Amino acid sequence: MPKQELGAEEQFNLALSIVGLVLREGPHDVVELARYFQVSEAAIKKAVLTIANSEDMTRFETHFYVDEEALEDGEVALNLGVGRLDTPPKLSGKQAAAIAAGLEYLSAVKPFSESEELSELRRLFGSTAKTSQVSSPSVDLSLDAVQKAIVSELQVEIDYLNQLGERSLRAVDPLRLDLWQGRYYLRGWCHKNQDLRAFRLDRVIEIKATNKSISSNARNAKLPDDSFGESETEQVVKLEVEKTATEIFWNFPLVSQAQERDGVVVGEIRVGSFAALARHIAKFGGRARVLAPVEAKNAVAQFAKRTLNLETAED
Repeated sequence: MPKQELGAEEQFNLALSIVGLVLREGPHDVVELARYFQVSEAAIKKAVLTIANSEDMTRFETHFYVDEEALEDGEVALNLGVGRLDTPPKLSGKQAAAIAAGLEYLSAVKPFSESEELSELRRLFGSTAKTSQVSSPSVDLSLDAVQKAIVSELQVEIDYLNQLGERSLRAVDPLRLDLWQGRYYLRGWCHKNQDLRAFRLDRVIEIKATNKSISSNARNAKLPDDSFGESETEQVVKLEVEKTATEIFWNFPLVSQAQERDGVVVGEIRVGSFAALARHIAKFGGRARVLAPVEAKNAVAQFAKRTLNLETAED
């Protein structure tokens, strides 16, 4: 049965998908689009009207013109209003994650799977992970379990491996799923820490559903727009890495999109533990280094010294 009602993020992603499809291939029937996206015809029309109302309120310019007469007759037809945006829109982390999720979905659907333009958009939004990074059997199972728990408002128990390689059992009240930098994150209330936390699904070893309702703390918690939120324990670290070591940017939340400069890639990440960062830096054998702050650089140097001393002792 097609989905009748969509949440704000789903509506946004649907509108974005319709824009790409119609501008690329021309007018489409509402019935055809509803079948394609597995939603109701009413949801398609609502998304199209959302597109029609996408205006730059500072200059009273319309980004897209919708043929409303054609829409009444069951056809979606779009024309570009403002041909281009002079300045890119400012997006929150939550909005960027929603767009990345939509682009990731489109990349798996023909005819978009081979689109160079879509690949470029995915790169700009940091959504260029290989399919195996975004979706794997274990991640798919976790996704299914988490989605059901969110809808049912039931607590889950997860066997989790953190950045330090420490394994622990966590009771989590699931609140939201985010796709960020090519990886899925569960955002929820962690009973161990008594705070909101983000858990990477590819680090979840096992997840179990429970029959416990989510706590009042979870219900009253205010989820930030950013996928990870702000934490007093997190600090910004600036990295410089070779192109063969850019994988490190997938392991931590990015502050902003990493940029290539003089043959290397420079970017800033948020780190909750310098010890965890040091382990990741060491894996790349000199192809990644910390530029700032000094405390992070010292943590990496100390980790390297301890590792070398251990190797010497074993010899």
